[in-house]
This record gives sequence, structure tokens and C-alpha cells, in this order.
Amino acid sequence: MIPGYEDITCEVNEEEIEMAKEIARAFSVKYIGKENAVSGAKIIASYKKNRGYNLNDGRLRKIIQYIRLNCLTARPLLASAKGYYIARNDEELKKWLITMDKRIRQTQYTRDCVKFFSIAGNQYKEI
Repeated sequence: MIPGYEDITCEVNEEEIEMAKEIARAFSVKYIGKENAVSGAKIIASYKKNRGYNLNDGRLRKIIQYIRLNCLTARPLLASAKGYYIARNDEELKKWLITMDKRIRQTQYTRDCVKFFSIAGNQYKEI
């Protein structure tokens, strides 16, 4: 869990594990390839409409993580600005991995800059 975000980063519960299995099955049939991506908002709206379940973005991401970490799909479950999808082929997967590596490096760089700024004694400088 991440301090301050316990409500959305806590481990998945039994109901969410069942949701993960359902979502994984749907992805394996309907959402193969980036062109067939489904948005998180659409998944959330579907659960609200069909089940009356109030799923939020944070919990959906936790469920997606559960699907990935437990290999519930035959091929990797990826994401883009268009939504979530199953990698159609190795090329699609390679492109996604390159994008993720760049995002990780950018986040680390941002963190390092903020940390350096703080250590330099500028953390409470008034603007």
C-alpha cells in the first residue's frame, strides 16, 4: 500500500479477483490489438450499468495489475492513451515496453530533480 492512498492501493479483495477473471476473459476475446483498446471509463461504466458496482479508476488499475501479475491473459495486457488491450504480436509488445521504459526514466528523473532541489536547501523558498 502507498501511504495516503490506502483506499485505492490496498490488495484486491475476493470480489475484485472475480472481476479480474471476468475482465481477463473479455480482453482475451474482444480487445486484442491496440486498435481494439477499451478505455478504463468504459469498463467502469459497464460495471456500474450491468452490476451496479461502483468501481473507480484506482481500483480498476489495481485489478489490471492483478491480471498482469497473475498472467490471467495468454498475451500481455497493455495500455495506451486509447485504453487497455491485449498485445496482438511481439512488435506491439516491444513498442509498449519501450514506451514504459521511457516513462519510468522520466519519472525517476523528475524524482531526482525534486530530491536534489530539496537537498540544496530550496524546499521552503517563497515564490
